[in-house]
Amino acid sequence: MADLTVPYAFCWDRIFKGIDQNGPYYKVSYYIANWANSDLVANELRGYTSRTGTTTLRTGPHQLPLSPNLCCVNVEIEGLGNPILNAQGYPNYDNGFLAHCEYRPIPFLPYATDPNNQNQIDPTNPPLLWCTQELDYETEEYVHERNQYTWITTDSLNGKPSGIPVRVSLGVTTMTITFHQLPYLPMGLVRSLRNKVNSVTLLGCAPGTLWFRGSRTTRDKNTDGTICQRVTMVFKERDVDWRMFLRKDKIAWAKVQDGSGNLVLSSADLTPLLQV
Repeated sequence: MADLTVPYAFCWDRIFKGIDQNGPYYKVSYYIANWANSDLVANELRGYTSRTGTTTLRTGPHQLPLSPNLCCVNVEIEGLGNPILNAQGYPNYDNGFLAHCEYRPIPFLPYATDPNNQNQIDPTNPPLLWCTQELDYETEEYVHERNQYTWITTDSLNGKPSGIPVRVSLGVTTMTITFHQLPYLPMGLVRSLRNKVNSVTLLGCAPGTLWFRGSRTTRDKNTDGTICQRVTMVFKERDVDWRMFLRKDKIAWAKVQDGSGNLVLSSADLTPLLQV
């Protein structure tokens, strides 16, 4: 996250800081000499995204020099001096302007406070930028009518088949990953990969154990007024390959196929979903 591209000065008599229910914050003001830079400064303070060809360009919000783990979340521009009207009747202030800013932690940006990626789904790989995550740890149960379980008792039933249904539990984790301010709608990518399992290790999940369930997009806006998207993707991880089913004759997992040799779920490299 780069600094501002125009010269600025701190207003040392306008610095406030505190902590509320949303965490620590700073409120500071900057002086910029040229009113013509007011829109540029506002956008650079808040950050924005853009699209060039197939590349997403992200300019993060300004980090407070006094506390770099806090980023600018609000900007208010105040003109200084005499207003000089242009031909359209809009004011141009002859003494520049003040930018009143509020800085707070932003959860979808990487911070130096997490140097080991301990707050990432997969701490062994680079963090997902401009992204927030939600994890639901659950279990799914499968009832096995015919099994090889036997009784453990002190009477005549000891070691004999139980003859009762047995519940087999598997750990399942629902991963909800949301990308913020995406400058395009990734419909083609989502359509091509939804309802597929991973063919390569992803998010720390072995091949076949991560199932891309689909996506949800919400129209959003950049600080410069351009349209962008908030894109939520849902994955489900299971302890056992999603293409495997519990056998009826014994408690064991195996894959099944149709007459053409196709598995119930097809696999693909899901990595592009995390590179939007």
